[in-house]
Amino acid sequence: MASVPIPSQATIRGRDLGPLLKGETFGEWDNAYYGEYSTLHQSHTDMRCWRTNAYKLVRDFKNPERDEFYDLKKDPGETTNLINTKDNALKQVIAEFDGLIHTRMVAVGDRILK
Repeated sequence: MASVPIPSQATIRGRDLGPLLKGETFGEWDNAYYGEYSTLHQSHTDMRCWRTNAYKLVRDFKNPERDEFYDLKKDPGETTNLINTKDNALKQVIAEFDGLIHTRMVAVGDRILK
């Protein structure tokens, strides 16, 4: 809206709300979310997460035994961890989310990839 140029190397999070403010159609909304959580005290963790309206994958790169995967449509309270599922369709979702997490980690220069 301010017509300020965005540097080509910039990582921009969010969405342009200009069309909505002008009364134009807004289109599809991407509800995918990437999150990072790291601690250097107590639990010593490097967690990365990919979440959509349907599924959530949490990878703990320091403690893989704490990885989590949830079907949010069937289990919105995240009570059943499906990380070790035998279901091939869910395994595909996990693999896809792993790829998305890695891609985002590369894009933001995540220190744990070094």
